[in-house]
Amino acid sequence: ARVQERHARPLSPERHARIYFIVIAALALASLVYAAVGVRTNQNFAYFDTGARVWEYLAGTLIALVLARWSIPRALAPWAGWLGLAMIVATGVVLDARATFPGPAALLPVGGAILLIVAGARRPDAESSDRWTGASRLLAWGPMVRAGGFAYEFYLVHWVVLVFTLAATGRASL
Repeated sequence: ARVQERHARPLSPERHARIYFIVIAALALASLVYAAVGVRTNQNFAYFDTGARVWEYLAGTLIALVLARWSIPRALAPWAGWLGLAMIVATGVVLDARATFPGPAALLPVGGAILLIVAGARRPDAESSDRWTGASRLLAWGPMVRAGGFAYEFYLVHWVVLVFTLAATGRASL
C-alpha cells in the first residue's frame, strides 16, 4: 500500500523540469555525437540529416529551461552578448561550413547564439532601460531589426542566389 501511495503523488514542477532537462540534454548529446561521427564518415549526408542537426535546436530548449530559473548577473550580460556576437561573426570567417558542419564546429555559432540569448534575456530585477546593453542594444537597433526581418527569407533563397552567382560568373566556388 505504501508503494502505491508513493507513486500516486504527482511530481513537483521542479522535478518535472529536472527530468525534462536531463532527457533533452541526453538527446542533444546523442545528436552531437552522431553529428561528429557523420561529419567524419559522410559529411554531405550529415549536413542535411535532421538527426545530426537536432542538437542545435535542443540547445535552445535547454537554455530556455535554464533561463526559466536563472539569469546572468547584470554586470556580465554585456560581456556575454559581445562574446556571443563575436563567436557568430567568427563562424563565417574561420570555419568552412562545407567541411565541418553540423559537427562540433557548430558549437561556435550555437554557443554564440546561446550567449546572446542569455545576455538579452529579461532579468526580473532589471529596469526597462537596463534591459538592452552591449550587443543586445546593437541588435535591438531599428536597422538591425529590419535586416533581421529578412533573415529567414534570405536563408530560404541563399542557395539559389549562390548557384545563380556561380553560373553568372563562371566560377566553381565563391
